[in-house]
Amino acid sequence: MQFSFIGRGIATLALAVMLLACNQTKELVKYSSNYQDVVVVKGKTSRIDAAIAPYKKELDEQMNEAIATSAKELSAYRPESELSNFVSDLLREVAQKYAQKHLNNETIAVSLANNGGLRSSLPKGTITVRNIFELMPFENELVLLQLSGEQLKQMLDAISRRGGEGVSGCRLTIKDDKATAITVLGEAIDNKNSYWVATSDYLASGGDTFHMLAKPEKRVNTGLKIRDVIIEDLKLKNSKGIVIDAKLDGRIKDAK
Repeated sequence: MQFSFIGRGIATLALAVMLLACNQTKELVKYSSNYQDVVVVKGKTSRIDAAIAPYKKELDEQMNEAIATSAKELSAYRPESELSNFVSDLLREVAQKYAQKHLNNETIAVSLANNGGLRSSLPKGTITVRNIFELMPFENELVLLQLSGEQLKQMLDAISRRGGEGVSGCRLTIKDDKATAITVLGEAIDNKNSYWVATSDYLASGGDTFHMLAKPEKRVNTGLKIRDVIIEDLKLKNSKGIVIDAKLDGRIKDAK
């Protein structure tokens, strides 16, 4: 996969610097690249610069690659936002494709993307690989959870207490910090049913107060990095001439 090369390139960049510096006795200082800080030797840096140059050039080219076009700037806010709607819809779409191949075509009913994990906006116009790394700087994995109806309700209540998060596949109204008027795929939530939910490994392990997700009926680790699947999906849409135009649709309403 192309994007795993970016990670290998960064590691190689740091390793080259350390190997060239290991026999030096000069003062160590910090070298800043576009991707991370590495330690280099102050003085006599020509060999280090020469080692860095080809990796930095290739990384710059990959990070600056245009992969999509957006009709508007996408930002995250509550109770719902164009950015959180876009990311959660994309995660559910990717999760459904995974389920078709690896999970007997089970229906992925809901996806959850917490606003805290969306670290920047996406610009209007050209979106680059760098923009997605800035949006999601963490190595989070896409995880599928089978939850009971009661657990799903608890998850939606947690979202309501936070004033909203990125969700797809469900609709709800926040009232007195509780999720009300809940529908899942157009039908009222049923505590007797089980539902497949797509989210990050961080949230699936109970992070960010979503403790109810830590004990699902079933858990599937897809091995897919969320950042990578976003990049791949955007490139696919771009190849088809699709412009990103996420909208608000009232999937989360606040009764206040």
